[in-house]
Amino acid sequence: MSAFIVNKEDIDTLVYAALNARPSYNGNDRKLSWWRVDENGRYVGWNAVHENAEHMSDSDYRAFVTPSMAGELLVTENVRSVEYRYPDTARDRGDLPGPTDAYYMAPYVYAEPRVELTPGAVFELIDTLDYQSCEHDGWTTSEAYAFLRALREAWCRVVIDQEHAAREQCTS
Repeated sequence: MSAFIVNKEDIDTLVYAALNARPSYNGNDRKLSWWRVDENGRYVGWNAVHENAEHMSDSDYRAFVTPSMAGELLVTENVRSVEYRYPDTARDRGDLPGPTDAYYMAPYVYAEPRVELTPGAVFELIDTLDYQSCEHDGWTTSEAYAFLRALREAWCRVVIDQEHAAREQCTS
């Protein structure tokens, strides 16, 4: 199996999809949230991505992250996977397989992409990042994995909500 660093625009789009997922639970719209894990991969609470996370109050169980923090989470696991797959490749020179700009060598900073989000495009990006990040043993217990699972579930809800709205239009 091969692995590569996904490009920054794809990470930006996944974060943008998280900001725009608005999963509904019992009729209440809320921000995308996922299980937070500690350094040992144990689930210790919830994280939620929010545009104004720096102004939100955290608790021991629930925390808010900025779009840049969410993106850094994804980039870190993607890089960890590629480094695991290609241990002789020098990250410090930006030689990992993937984009030539080596954006992953600096802290990730979210930039809102100029894309139209569709469920199919979001699912494809989730699948790509999942596939490119799964090389190391800690992937399925990582917070990035939990983030992608929550994002997939939220966008499945978007599809279901669109289906219900379309049916209602047809019967009106």
